[in-house]
This record gives sequence, structure tokens and C-alpha cells, in this order.
Amino acid sequence: MPGRLSLTRIASGSAALWLALCASACTRQLYAGSPLPQGEVAVIHVDDTTVLNIDDRYGLARPLGVQKFEVAPGPHRIILAHDKPARTIGLHDIPAHRGEGICVVDFVAEAGREYRLGSRAVGTDWTMQRWDGKWEGWVRDPSLSEGNDIVGRCTSSLEAPPPSRGTAPVVAARAVATPTATPRPLAVQPTPVPAPRAVPAAPVPAAPAIAPPPPAAPPVRPQASATAAPTLKSIRLGTWNLPPLTGDKRDYRVTAAVIEATFDILTLTELGGGGEDYRRLIAELGPAWAGMSAVAATDSGDAGEQYAALYRRQAVRPCPGWQDLRRSSIGGIQRPPAFGCFESGGYPGTPAFDFILAVYRAVSSEDAGTVADEVRHLDAALDEMASQRPGERDIIVAGQFHLEASELALVTTAALRSEGAGASLNLLGEPSPVLRDHVLVRDPYATREISSPGSAVDVRGFAATPQDFRNTVSDHLPVAVQVDIPSRDDD
Repeated sequence: MPGRLSLTRIASGSAALWLALCASACTRQLYAGSPLPQGEVAVIHVDDTTVLNIDDRYGLARPLGVQKFEVAPGPHRIILAHDKPARTIGLHDIPAHRGEGICVVDFVAEAGREYRLGSRAVGTDWTMQRWDGKWEGWVRDPSLSEGNDIVGRCTSSLEAPPPSRGTAPVVAARAVATPTATPRPLAVQPTPVPAPRAVPAAPVPAAPAIAPPPPAAPPVRPQASATAAPTLKSIRLGTWNLPPLTGDKRDYRVTAAVIEATFDILTLTELGGGGEDYRRLIAELGPAWAGMSAVAATDSGDAGEQYAALYRRQAVRPCPGWQDLRRSSIGGIQRPPAFGCFESGGYPGTPAFDFILAVYRAVSSEDAGTVADEVRHLDAALDEMASQRPGERDIIVAGQFHLEASELALVTTAALRSEGAGASLNLLGEPSPVLRDHVLVRDPYATREISSPGSAVDVRGFAATPQDFRNTVSDHLPVAVQVDIPSRDDD
């Protein structure tokens, strides 16, 4: 089944329908090319676990109805969250419970093997009394003897994921060799997520020591010939709406942790405080990150609203001469897009992949016609961006469009690179059944580096509860896509 389902909790009616249609057969392919025979791939069954990310480059939450993933043989890294509904086992009623932090499990998959994910609370019994939120996760190979079937195990942590030990090669289409994404070490001191519980902890085994991340300074790239491939194979790009929260309750540590774990470059919309939100977030991310900001509107009541583009220095850098965001001058747009030029990959003396990235938030209106009338001007704005860098065809715009995919298709020729549902959250922290935050490209034939559509990423596990996430981080989930870095830029 195609990976067009993006979140695990959209609406109970829709969820029931999709699960009925999918049953246990819904599979998502996490390797390049056409589907391969079962004997040539490994299968990871999700069961009742919550998957936040697989192999760094995918940045996904488990799509609604997807019960298993197909991956290439080799080493893999899976980031889990622990969120269990209430259930009954025998005569015991086990209450719903959500663990703190995340759990990072590394294991090596073998071709033809079937693996199963699992997690459980530790330091408590079935009553869940006196539980401090600690938990563990694992990958199990049912074909092995009981007691020896755990092939990967992890313990929950409030820190950002440690550097990856490597990921499996991407299995390419049979006639075309496709490079894999190389995992990148975190270049910033891990950002702790605050623990919401104050209950004394029951003794639990200590988590294995994790080596500290490398220093924040950009890595020294070796000298290479003009034909050498760039060190990066992909970057994670997207957008996140961060509107002001009631009572100025934003938890910047958690917000920064989400960005660190999910993106290499992203646009931010609806930042408030006249630039204060942007400054505090940049400070929390630390020296491994940089950014650019711009006032979103000068002729409306949103004068204090800011646009921003943030990027990981180790993965992305501004194009020469592009140190600030430039505002579009096209009329008819209340908050004109702001755009910058960025590049990634390439050794000194070899071309890097460069692209223009714009941030945009459409006019706020309950009337879709009013929004559509403004978004019609977007094509002219994208043409203007192209004129600012002659010859550049990779032009991407990411932000909040207030229109669904079918509505966007009627008013712009830009191609949608996001799909699914659920970027906005209701008062309970539950995702909506629609998607109005998007990533678009001006020319889909030029920007083939975005190899597949992205979706909303369910990162609510970084907070104690979905409602806490909505109240202290954002009432939106981020939307992310993967951008493959070519060995030679095509424009």
C-alpha cells in the first residue's frame, strides 16, 4: 500500500475505517526503487509501538494503518516513544500510560527476516503506581529461541538521540544505482526534555553510557578531486508553524529538541514577540545552528509576526552573498514570502547542491475563496525568486497555506511535495483530518531531489501528553521531506 497515510491519530472514525481497510497487511517501503521479493528485504512489524523515526533520513511517525516497514538488510536505527492505551490482561486492568523521552535502538537486519518492535514500562508493576516514566524498547527476532530473540534493546532517555553508528544501504531500483543517506552526528549538546513527573523514582538499571557528541565546530572536509561525491547524501527539510501560546508558555527546550531530531533546515511561520521567539529559539539550539529572520507583514496588524529559516551548520550553509532573507515585492499578498539561497554537500572546488527556500503564511481567513485569491499570486512570487538567482531552478516554498492539496492545485502551478493529514492539533492535542501546511516546488522536473512526498511528523512524544505538547510547544506538528543531495547539481 503506498505511504500516503501520515499519522496514527487523525480522527477516530477515519482511523477505524483505515484500519479496517488495512488490517495487518499495510506496509511502507523504506528503500529506493520498485518493491523487492520478501527474501531480499527485512520486515519490521510495528505491533503496538510508537515509531518516531527510522534511519534518521526518514523523519516519520508511523502512518495511520501501517503495521510493518520493509527495509534493506544491514544496520538500522529506530527511535521509539512509549504510549500505551488502557487494556486488560487476564484479570488485571492496566491504565493508559505514556513514558518520558525517547528510546533509540540500533540493530542489524538480515534479508528475509521478520522483526517485531516492543516496549514496556520499567520500575513498576501492572498497577503503574509509583512509576517515574522510565521504559525500555526492543527489536525481537521471533525465529530465534526464547531468551535469545532480542536483537536490539534500548532504555528511555530525555536527551536528543546520540550519533548514529551507520545505516543500511538503500536498495536501489534494479536498473539504477541510488546512493543512501549517510547519518549525521548531532553537532549540538543534546537538549534535555523536561520531566513532568515529580514522583520518586523506583530503582531501575542504569542506561548504558553514551559517548558525548562531537564539538559543534563544522567538520573539516578532506580535499578531493572534482569527481568526489559530497559527504552528505540527504538533508531533512520542512516547515513548522509556531504561533504565540496563551500566557507565553512555550517550552523552548522541547521545541529545540524537536527541531534537532527532525530537521537540517526548516522554515518557521507565525513567530511572535517581535523577534523574541526567534532569538530565544536560536539561543536554545546553540552554536551548531544558525538562521535568518524577517518581519512577515508591514501593512497589517501582524507587524510583530516573524518569518524564519533555521539550518544546521554542519549540513547546510547560505549561498555566497545570501546572508539574509529577501522579501518578495509581488503585490496582493498580505505577508509576502521571504526567501534565501542555501547549499549543501560538495567539497571545496566542487559544486554543491544549491536551492532557494521561501517561507510563506497565507492570509488568515475562514473563507477559502479569500485565501485562494491571495495564493494565486504565489506563482509570480516564485518567478521573482528565480530572477534573483539566474539559472537556479530548485525553488522550494514551505509554510502555512490555509488550503488543502486539492484547493492549492487550482490556484498555483507549483507542485505539492507534502501529503496526508494532521498538521494542526485540536484543544486535546489530537491531529486534524486535513493538511494545510505544505512544501511545494516551482519545477518538479528540476527539483527531483525531493524523492518522495513528506508528511506531518508526530513529535508529540517529546512532551508528557499530547495536550501538554499543544499547550507548551505548538498547536501544529512539523511537516518534513527528504532532499537527496546529488553528486553533481543539475542547475
